[in-house]
Amino acid sequence: MRYFFIFQLLDRNCNTENITVLHPTNPWDSVSRTTRRTYKRIATKAIEGILSCLAPQQEQTLWNYIRQRDIYSESSDSSESPSRDEKSNCDIDMINSAMLSAPNKRIRTQILSVIAHKHSKSELISAIPGVTKWQVDVAREHAIKHSPGDMVPAPKIIRNRMSMDKATHFINFISQRQFVQDVAYGTTKIKLKSGEKLELPKVIRTVVLGRLIKLYLAYCMYWQGIDYKPSI
Repeated sequence: MRYFFIFQLLDRNCNTENITVLHPTNPWDSVSRTTRRTYKRIATKAIEGILSCLAPQQEQTLWNYIRQRDIYSESSDSSESPSRDEKSNCDIDMINSAMLSAPNKRIRTQILSVIAHKHSKSELISAIPGVTKWQVDVAREHAIKHSPGDMVPAPKIIRNRMSMDKATHFINFISQRQFVQDVAYGTTKIKLKSGEKLELPKVIRTVVLGRLIKLYLAYCMYWQGIDYKPSI
């Protein structure tokens, strides 16, 4: 809003004086003395407005600082302002510090999304300890779906406790030989709550999971009201 006011002020002064912009091909020494005074008066008003907008009650201090430096010299900017590499390293250091203090992996990914698109994967992996390619991909996806650094709350997962009878009914259905088949090699060990370990042969499912669920629902609907009623 302040910058809009500055340009508006400059445009109003130019329109009031009814002058045009001095063309680069028209040397300053070739214009008349009256035109020079007009440009000087407009420039003075514009500079005073900019100084007052940027540093209220400190206009003279800011103006003295500007006059001490050559604003058209590239070396004057590079002497104080940090280079691009320095800014990049500073950003990575800040993100690394924030990730170390993050309480969980989800928040660390959200913090990493701030700079995930500004650097390559190799740069991030080498600069931030513990970061993997998968984390960089997830952080970039987060920045695209939401916005870089946007803190999205974790989704609520609601689990309904199922009775042992219903669980047993489902396990017995999917364990039928029409849906699973023993393999000729390998075993699987199952540890019970009592500490006992059961060694079972490995099996493979011969039906696609989605098809198996549909068959189970159809089976429950067929026997509904007789000996079993599904809670789905």
